[in-house]
Amino acid sequence: MIRATDIPPSTKPISTAGTAANIALGSNYLSGDGADEGIFVDSIGQIGIGTITPDSKLHLSGTGAAPAKLVFERTDGSVGQKDWVQYVDSSHSFLLGKADDTGTLANEYFTILTGGNVGLGVTNPGAKLSLP
Repeated sequence: MIRATDIPPSTKPISTAGTAANIALGSNYLSGDGADEGIFVDSIGQIGIGTITPDSKLHLSGTGAAPAKLVFERTDGSVGQKDWVQYVDSSHSFLLGKADDTGTLANEYFTILTGGNVGLGVTNPGAKLSLP
């Protein structure tokens, strides 16, 4: 049996330092102490990815080339398309559509602009509801 005391401190996957234990995930941690997070879990079980201040059960945060997005993919499909991607773009609009192999939005089907206009099959809706 290997004990935590048998592992050099620099290579320990679990740390008890700080206010919460951390589990090493490469150079980041699954933690609750506010340092070096890949995934942060607060004291009431809210999960933050890209944030250490989650304000819901699951809070995704990102900017620039790594926006807060969810990618839904079937692994038994053909190469050439991931299934769906949902994210908030740089203008804070909500987008849903088909994604390419990299998870990048390839075909936008549903858009909600920051002003509230909704587009179904329209990427820049000019009214409360815009259809093609």
